[in-house]
Amino acid sequence: TRWLIVAPPGVGKSRLLTEVADDCARAGVPVWRVDVRLGGASAFEPVAQLLLAALGRVGSAPESELAVALRDRLRAAGLSETRAEVLIEESLTLLRPAESAAAGNAARLPGADRDERFAAWLETLRALEASASAGPTVWLIEDLHWAEPDLLAFLDVAVTGAASRAILCTTRPALVERVPEWCAERLDQSIRRLDLEPLEPLDAGTLVQRLVGDALAPDLVERIVDRSDGNALFIEELLRSWISVGMLVPTDNDRWRLSGPPDELSLPSTVQAIYAAQLDDLPANARRLARRASVAGRRFFEPSLVAMDRVSSDGLEA
Repeated sequence: TRWLIVAPPGVGKSRLLTEVADDCARAGVPVWRVDVRLGGASAFEPVAQLLLAALGRVGSAPESELAVALRDRLRAAGLSETRAEVLIEESLTLLRPAESAAAGNAARLPGADRDERFAAWLETLRALEASASAGPTVWLIEDLHWAEPDLLAFLDVAVTGAASRAILCTTRPALVERVPEWCAERLDQSIRRLDLEPLEPLDAGTLVQRLVGDALAPDLVERIVDRSDGNALFIEELLRSWISVGMLVPTDNDRWRLSGPPDELSLPSTVQAIYAAQLDDLPANARRLARRASVAGRRFFEPSLVAMDRVSSDGLEA
């Protein structure tokens, strides 16, 4: 089964996956969680992440170590030595940072070449699933709106004939606009879709009260609810920003209170405006470092930042 969870930023897609992962962990169901990154090494970087998650690896690992782990797991799943070596080489090609882009290019070829590559990856993943559990396995894939068409094609193949595998993907509505046919619900193929809606005003007000109790007057809570438009992330980040500047402070009895008049509180119009204000509040060196790190994608290398305009890495601690 494949579920596509569609919602704008801040509605709770990641939190939903976290709750699913926690429930699976309590039930002893293996969960492999990966994300699609803007500007990733290749279209199939999430597949490489799945392989690493299946092997219990986080981040990079020596190739020899990965080969040994793969060999042990594939043999435990009953594959012959010859077939295991073929799948290991396919997997290592996908996992090598320098060659993952080449793997992606090869997978773009039409016909048998791409089908064979997909089949090899899925055979490896099926074997890893079998060696991990006799029951179902859950894949959690975040931010599918960054996915390239080749990854979507792979996920189409992955859901076929995999009755013991559940794939939960999250995306912003942009993916629906870009490939509506791929995002459509197809019950006969075990493909389902869930659209998450923003919070209703009553629920948004309840969220504010659960986070800070009765620290805020009802009229201020109403203004927050109105400005948030039901976006839970907006509410959380707004309250966090007030705490960071000392406008909301904890009391001795584990409650919250305002430290100043309500009319001194800033009420930005968007989450982006909240983040911008938080950046403005950083010390000068940390703020300069954040500007240098503001590149497409989620990763950067500290030495490269230090080398740019002699920015000190001390800002990373701020």
